[in-house]
Amino acid sequence: MLKNLYQGSEQAQDKKLTTSLNEFNNFKALPGESLNESFKRFNLVITKLSNVGTVRSNHETNLQFLNGLGRHWSTAKMIVQGDRKIHTLYLFKLYGELQAQESTVLKVC
Repeated sequence: MLKNLYQGSEQAQDKKLTTSLNEFNNFKALPGESLNESFKRFNLVITKLSNVGTVRSNHETNLQFLNGLGRHWSTAKMIVQGDRKIHTLYLFKLYGELQAQESTVLKVC
């Protein structure tokens, strides 16, 4: 009974899961959004997934974040995706690598 009060009904849990999965699968950087803002927003999506008991692999999480960045990140994405460490790299470390390339990406825009 307490569990239902705390977590909500099974239907409510299913709705939270569906919403969180949709947010993850449809993640895109917003126009004019900085890398930092995109990263923070994506991290919230990952937290929501975790809160409903769903954990994605580092590889899947990294690919989703990279693919959600705009076209101007295509060169940086190719470089990172060509590196095998994308499979094991934590999202925060990927973000750090992208930050190092951000000034170059912004110059191209």
